Order: sequence, then structure tokens, then C-alpha cells
Amino acid sequence: MARVKDEAIVLRRLPYGESDRIVHLFTSSSGKISAIAKGGAKSLRRFMNTLEPLRIIYVEYFDKSWRGLARIENAHILEDFSEIERDLRKFFIASFLTEIVDKLAKEKEPYPQIFDLLGAALRRLKTSQVSSLDTLMLLLKILELLGFLPNFKTCVHCGKTVDQKSKTFFSSEKGGILCGSCRMFNPYKTYPFELLSSLGGDQKTLEMDDELVKMAFELMDDFMKYHLDMDFRSYRFVKSSHS
Repeated sequence: MARVKDEAIVLRRLPYGESDRIVHLFTSSSGKISAIAKGGAKSLRRFMNTLEPLRIIYVEYFDKSWRGLARIENAHILEDFSEIERDLRKFFIASFLTEIVDKLAKEKEPYPQIFDLLGAALRRLKTSQVSSLDTLMLLLKILELLGFLPNFKTCVHCGKTVDQKSKTFFSSEKGGILCGSCRMFNPYKTYPFELLSSLGGDQKTLEMDDELVKMAFELMDDFMKYHLDMDFRSYRFVKSSHS
């Protein structure tokens, strides 16, 4: 049983029995881990409010690499983002970003870029507003790093490269764009080429007006419902806040 020391973002906390807590952590070195905090509901001395979502913590835990949950031995807060909860819109965005990482990240697989990205997003939400476009860019980048981004570059049916102005057909069921020929054989929805071309471009320089951003959220909603087969509880609130 190895003793591990690391930084972690608290993704989720669940009650377990009368006094214990199950905690989902997204660590800097090991990615997502599920751990038990013995006496986490009662021990003021050991944990206080440390193991609450929207915190970056220093954690020491015993890793049972062959089975079961890790066991948290000690933890303290490095950065506290709980004040985000005072702004409902910011809270929904932060909850969605942590929820999607919690549900899609594989256990004990390092994602250092996502750790840095999520930490930076929480710091930004703590000090300023985040636009609809910024939220969309964060969603796309996290999905890309997790390996779940739709294919906005080539036809998902035949593999043909689709030129920018022909990117108008998107199939949620197939997971990406379709060329003009393959749309005859697959379910799809039609979108402005400006939208699909932008989504297939450089996310760091993504530019869209409010109407295109709204369409993008609707497109991603259809895609995630079909392919990820998960109910992201916070996403409907994120969408409504960007409508």
C-alpha cells in the first residue's frame, strides 16, 4: 500500500455510512481517484471543510492499487473557490466542468493538461465573469483532451476532407460532420457552415456571435446525450444561462 502526496481538485463528495465520506479527487499526478475519508463527516480536526467540491487541496492518501478505494490520511486546502457558489451562473459553470471530468475521466489515468485547465477555470470564475463563448471553449477543450470531441474536420462516414463552406451537415448519431454525398445515408441536422467550420478550427481563437454560440450548445447537447449516455445535471442550467 503506497502513501501518496499530491495536489487535487475536489470533484464530488458522497456520504458513506454514518461518519465516512467517499470523495472523488482529480489529482495532478494520477488523474481521478476515488477515496474514502474515515470519519470525514465528524472529524473537525482532520478535515474541516477540506473535502468539499470547488477546492484545490494538498492530500495524503494510501493507494490500494490492486483494489478498492484509496484512503485519505490527511488533507488541507490550498485554494478555496467556495465563493463561486454565491453567483448562480458561475456555480453552474463550475459544477458542469467538474461534473464532466468526474464522469468521463478514467480512474488513475493522468490528465495534467486538464488539471491545469480546470484549476485555471476555477481561478477565473472566482475573480470575473466567464462568457458563453469561453464556457463553450472550455467544454470543447476538455472533451478533446478526454478523447470525446466530435469530428468537425472530416466526414465521419467516408473519411473525406470537407471544405469549410461545405461543413453544413452534422450527425449527432455518427459523431461528426458529413459530406454532401454521405448525408443521404445518415441522420443529420443542418447548421450554418460558419458554426461547423469554427468548431473545427483553433479553439484558442474561436470567434462566434451569440446566436452561433447558442446553436453550438444545442449541437453539443444532442451529441452528449447520444454518445456519452450520461445525464449531466448541471448542463441544462449552463444552457439556460447562455440562452
